[in-house]
Amino acid sequence: MKLLTMTLQAPLMTFGVSGFSSIRETLHFPSRSAVIGIVASAMGIRRNESRLVELHKKIKVHSSMRKSVKVDREYNTVRVAKNSQVTESSGLQYSQDVAGTLQIFRQLIHDNSFRVVLEVSDDTLADEIEQALLDPVFVPYIGQRSCVPTKPLIAAVSEQSIIESLVVSEFDEGCLYLDTSVNQATQYLKEVEIDGWSPFQVIGTETITDYLVGPARIYASREVTIVGYFSTVLV
Repeated sequence: MKLLTMTLQAPLMTFGVSGFSSIRETLHFPSRSAVIGIVASAMGIRRNESRLVELHKKIKVHSSMRKSVKVDREYNTVRVAKNSQVTESSGLQYSQDVAGTLQIFRQLIHDNSFRVVLEVSDDTLADEIEQALLDPVFVPYIGQRSCVPTKPLIAAVSEQSIIESLVVSEFDEGCLYLDTSVNQATQYLKEVEIDGWSPFQVIGTETITDYLVGPARIYASREVTIVGYFSTVLV
């Protein structure tokens, strides 16, 4: 198992998990599907390839947020041709009998930066990811093509623990989003305790539907444990 760290930083980014409905919301932290999508595009893996499902099986995505998230909504219109197939968020598909215009309201995160740790179970795959991000096959973006990163998406191997890899400096304050259960997250936190004291505290969980289990964009749910932390310098 290897840990790879990377930074997602951009003027605009989105981590949508609500499907294809007219109102497309974003998570306040990087989704598994978005991060693994970046990795897959760098490796030249397309959406309909079975290797994408394999990446989801072998990679866990942990992240940290050090800055409060500002979310705005943009308005788009999409021209739909006659007899085109339309897919609702429920998975229902139907044919558009007449040409028309769809209205889409999409949420976007403004001017932020996230630290991401990839927990890769296969060392060979981790090496492939590291090299692919240095020379990506497809141009990377964060959530949609207009969300271009302002910092190179380079993965670096971390010899530290998952928690230590997520916290950039001792001045940090914010939240960790761990791709694991509360019990496992608690074990991670015990590894960084100082004489029984820790600046970290589990504050809750969230269920996210962003774990790809089928090539036809079939997603399963996973549990994310949210951990709050504060600057050790102020203690």
